[in-house]
Amino acid sequence: MKGEFLTVLDFLFAGLAPYLLYKLVFDKKQIFPPGPKGLPILQNLLDFPAQQEWKTFAKWGQQFGKSFWKFTFTQITPSCSTVGDIVSVSIFGQRMIILNNVQQAMDMLDKKSSIYSDRPIIQMGGELVGWKNTLVLLPYGDRFRNYRKMFHQVIGTPAAMAAFHPIEEDETHKFLKRVLKSPEDLATHVRK
Repeated sequence: MKGEFLTVLDFLFAGLAPYLLYKLVFDKKQIFPPGPKGLPILQNLLDFPAQQEWKTFAKWGQQFGKSFWKFTFTQITPSCSTVGDIVSVSIFGQRMIILNNVQQAMDMLDKKSSIYSDRPIIQMGGELVGWKNTLVLLPYGDRFRNYRKMFHQVIGTPAAMAAFHPIEEDETHKFLKRVLKSPEDLATHVRK
């Protein structure tokens, strides 16, 4: 019995060793805004709200937005001057920055969009499935801008969409006929 218990502990420590090694040796110390302290592996997963997120974000802003932020980062984000403007959380290593200031968010997304307009890399959908070159998964750059321009030309305006109205109407009629014929197969009809 004692030998079996040690074996389980050995496996547990062997599983934690790579994580601890990464954290101690390879983890780069980056400066992020303050936020709730999380657990070692789950980080802030259990802190993250399931509903009415804005209330929790505002509470975190008041709780963690200290004057330290005003001194250190006014050069980077000069309009971020009130307590609680920016908070950060991390879930499974994915860092999220939460802005509690509408003006700051608009400045970042409108005036500095070339800096902040990027998407996270989704390994499963992009790399493994092979959709990394689709519009929704492309990183911001020349290729993304070209794709978006072509997308806008095809379906980005009401005039361009008007060309698809006859096809949409025909397919809607076919769909309704299939539903009338066999309503029990609705899921199949919707999927088609």
